[in-house]
Amino acid sequence: DLEIYPLHRSSLDDYKHSGYDRGHLVPARSHSHSQEVLQETFLLSNICPQDHSLNSGLWFELEKLSRDLTSKYKHVDVISRPLFMPLEKNNKRFIKYPLIGENDIAVPSHFFKITRFKNDNGSFETISYILPNQKIEKSKALNDFISELKTIEKASGLIFKNILSFHKYHIK
Repeated sequence: DLEIYPLHRSSLDDYKHSGYDRGHLVPARSHSHSQEVLQETFLLSNICPQDHSLNSGLWFELEKLSRDLTSKYKHVDVISRPLFMPLEKNNKRFIKYPLIGENDIAVPSHFFKITRFKNDNGSFETISYILPNQKIEKSKALNDFISELKTIEKASGLIFKNILSFHKYHIK
């Protein structure tokens, strides 16, 4: 992504032999309607190190759920981002995360996804999730990871008071 200052760019080499997938924040499958937009989903600024079992498991299911909402609702907005959440040890909280590659790409501890859609009566509904960036037990379902918006706001430092004022990704 040429809009990223060179010192802060990641490279494909950063992911080689890292043990992590190149996880899309904006999924490619959701943007096959436009070749230009589809290609943008492969920019490394849209990619984060993601545990393979998460990427091919519940995160994949969550992406599909977001796409499926577009067949039922006309207006769907989705925001996905990495999170770096604190650990607790000996009554102390701290942030710790691995780095990969020559460019020291930070591996998020979690990811969040917020989906907002306009229902049939014209009001908006929002559902949000926080998923750990690790292997998740097969007995766990997406509903086990539903999170309050304020939890995501606190962990991310972002405010979603009016999600619709943010740049929107309309899933087709």
